[in-house]
Order: sequence, then structure tokens, then C-alpha cells
Amino acid sequence: MLKKLVNKYRSVLFSAYRMEERLQELPQGTLTSSVQNNHPYYYWTRNEDGRALRSYVKLADVEEMKIRYQSKMQLLKAREKTEQWLIRARKTLLLYGIAPEALERECKEQYEKQKVLFKTDRGEETTCLSEQRIANVLYRYGIEYEYRAPLLLENRVYWPCYTIPFGDGVYYWEHPSRTISPQQKKYEDYLRHGIWQGRNLIVTGGGTDSLQEEEIIRILTAYRMIA
Repeated sequence: MLKKLVNKYRSVLFSAYRMEERLQELPQGTLTSSVQNNHPYYYWTRNEDGRALRSYVKLADVEEMKIRYQSKMQLLKAREKTEQWLIRARKTLLLYGIAPEALERECKEQYEKQKVLFKTDRGEETTCLSEQRIANVLYRYGIEYEYRAPLLLENRVYWPCYTIPFGDGVYYWEHPSRTISPQQKKYEDYLRHGIWQGRNLIVTGGGTDSLQEEEIIRILTAYRMIA
């Protein structure tokens, strides 16, 4: 039981580190709106030294900003749940005589080393070797992509590994680290919104072996992104 708890503690810490980095990439403040002369206006409001500062959003960017704000709210809620779990887990570790601070220092060092190890040719810091290889192949073949871009489906935000605008459509590439079964609800949501395998969704992973470049090229060829 103790080994299982320590392993989960490490995994949750890594998730917390990733959430913090994603939050730093999203706009700061609160997205609000007002109506003037029957025209809606959107702006970010943030508090700085006790003053409310506004940054207006161009109408062309409103939809994207809404998605990013929804992503931020979802991440903040997930971070709160994560922090609550970590607080409870720290108390349990202390009962077993394990110092949580030592585990956290070790995990942070591993996380920083991993970011350097799995950095792509374009400069992203991916979470595993397979993600790095996918990005490098896409980059080598001149295929545009976004790494971990938020995808809003109704009121739920997902973070596909890769969003690939290609031709007249958009493809999504998911590479779950172990198995797709815990993410079944996500794939059901995808299906309801016209995103499925064989059409515009690629799903790889589910095993312990890293994805090889030959397999990535074969997949891109099957989806007619490369000849």
C-alpha cells in the first residue's frame, strides 16, 4: 500500500507541475464583457497593486479567448482538487515516516530533467519520448501543429497532444501514456462532436514501448498527410 501511495504521489506531483506550466501560458485575469451602444466588448481584467486593469480583446480573437478562459477555469478547478489530495497524502506519508519534502525535491529534479530530455526540434517540452518523436516527424515534413492546444467541446475543455490543421480540416492526435480506457468519456465526447479514429482522430499508445518514427510516418501516410 505504501509503495502504491508513493507512486501515485509522484504521478500527481508531475500532473501538478504540468498544470502550473499550462496556467502560465494562459492569459492572466478574468474575461469579462460589457455592452455599449448595443455592441458587446470583451476584455481581461486583472488586479495590480489594488487597481483593476483592463486589456481589451479584439472581436476576431474573442472565440479563442473564450476557449482559453474556459481552459483556465478548468485547470484552476483541477489544481484545487490536486492540492487537496496532496495535502491528505502528505499527512499519510508523514505517518509512515516519509518526508514529503524530500519526495517533492526528487520529483521536481526528475521533471526538469525530463523536460530537457524530451525537448522537440521546434522547442516544445513534451512529456515522453513518443510525443517528442511525433513532433519531430511533423516538423521535419513541414506539417503545422499545435502542442497541447485547448479544445472546447460544449462546456468541457480537452488538451489533445497535437492539433494539426491540414487541408480543409483539423486532425487531433492523442497519445495516452498507458491505456485509453480511463479516458473513455473524452473519446465519447469526441465522437459526439464529429471527431473519431479513421476520420480526423489519431490515437496511439496504450503500451510501455515508445512509438517509433517508422510507425509515425506510416500513420501520417495512412491519413494522407504525407505521400
